Amino acid sequence: MKRIHSFLLLLLVCAALPLKAQQDVKSSMAALKDAFVLLETAPSNEERKATQLKLETSFQELLSKTGAWETNFDSLRSISCLLAPDKRFRIISWVMTSVDRNTFLFGGLIQEKPDSKGNCKVWLLKDISPQLEKPDTAKLKAGAWYGVYYNTLLLNKKGAKRIYTLIGWKGATRFTTKKVIDLLSFEKAGPCFSSPLLPVIDRKDKKGKKTCNRLVFEFNAEVVMSLRFDKTANRIVFDHLAPSEPAMEGIFAAYGPDLSYDGLAWKKGRWNYLPDIEAKNSDSKGIGSKRRKKDKALYKPK
Repeated sequence: MKRIHSFLLLLLVCAALPLKAQQDVKSSMAALKDAFVLLETAPSNEERKATQLKLETSFQELLSKTGAWETNFDSLRSISCLLAPDKRFRIISWVMTSVDRNTFLFGGLIQEKPDSKGNCKVWLLKDISPQLEKPDTAKLKAGAWYGVYYNTLLLNKKGAKRIYTLIGWKGATRFTTKKVIDLLSFEKAGPCFSSPLLPVIDRKDKKGKKTCNRLVFEFNAEVVMSLRFDKTANRIVFDHLAPSEPAMEGIFAAYGPDLSYDGLAWKKGRWNYLPDIEAKNSDSKGIGSKRRKKDKALYKPK
């Protein structure tokens, strides 16, 4: 009888564990929602930075809980949550804007798929972009990150190694904004952003032999730059940026699309530059469709 009683008690405990885990996740989600509201509405930068730190800690704790891998974050509209094509991990990103909307600080985490015991690794990403003088060549490891709000996650291979290509938005100032292409890979120590497999965008370099760790496009905050993955052509397609006048070279507040297009194609274990491509058929769909009328007048085709 005692054995039967003990067995029934064990069954009850085991049945209660998933329910408790669900309640813990639900409680954590409610706290995160409140924190994101405060992140956008706090009246001082100090309060927003403090909220950012709390968010990082709370999110890391939530993703480490049992059952968190199955948690859907669609209700948190302030974040981007992308699942890798091979379902090995998912990456979460969000942005904190200063009160004057002149600076941006990004938050991010990577949650790996649970192992056979249900445990999963969670990596906190720390935005160190304000410290980087040359972000295109910076090798970032041990959680260091060029903060970006991601919208696209691709899987490529270099031999047996998996390379993940990330595309997203990065605010700069009130006058300029940025879009970024970055590469993520996993080493024994964890995720790193240090693969020099992207070409330097330079139409004068026809061979495209120069490489970098990430591509950063900076341009006038009032215009629209298209940067997307074209599934049909299996390549990344984007607006070519140029200054409104030759004398404005290097002044990114004067940069915008010049109505021509460039692309990237994965070949032989790296992204290869496709300068001045024809934007026809699937390429032309959506590219520049939301561009404002004044952009055409300001940024003339070369």
